[in-house]
Amino acid sequence: MDDPIGTSQQSVTNGRLTLKKPHLEFLGNPSEVILTYGPGRAILILAKPKWLEFKSRILGEEGSGLLSEDQMLVERRLVSNAALCEIDEQSRLRVPATHLRRGKLEEKSSKAQLVPSPHSGWIELWNAEEYDRVMDEEDAEYRAAFSRAAQQVKREQ
Repeated sequence: MDDPIGTSQQSVTNGRLTLKKPHLEFLGNPSEVILTYGPGRAILILAKPKWLEFKSRILGEEGSGLLSEDQMLVERRLVSNAALCEIDEQSRLRVPATHLRRGKLEEKSSKAQLVPSPHSGWIELWNAEEYDRVMDEEDAEYRAAFSRAAQQVKREQ
């Protein structure tokens, strides 16, 4: 998808999240998605083909030998906690209880932030307050990274 969809705040109600049309299109209009643990307290939402591609890139081919410590850590976080979730006719998916707990989302009702990652092809699902806290904490780091990127662009011109 070339058009930015930006972040949006939604609700998780009764353990269900409704994906709006732009988010479904971003994911390729799947009938099922993979939910897994992401950075911090984020839950990643990926279409199954993107998940398989991502898993292969990170871990390599199955049976290709021993995993490095980094690969084992990523496997534990991303692969071992992956859950297949169907999207119903109302564009809702049920978020597993383990993922709700990890994401600090209340099953009954929580404000959630959906953050698409065009480079990675996934959507991050955050507790809205936790997302704001992380964004505030990362502000100085972001400004430094932006400054380095701007300097790199100047050097390349």
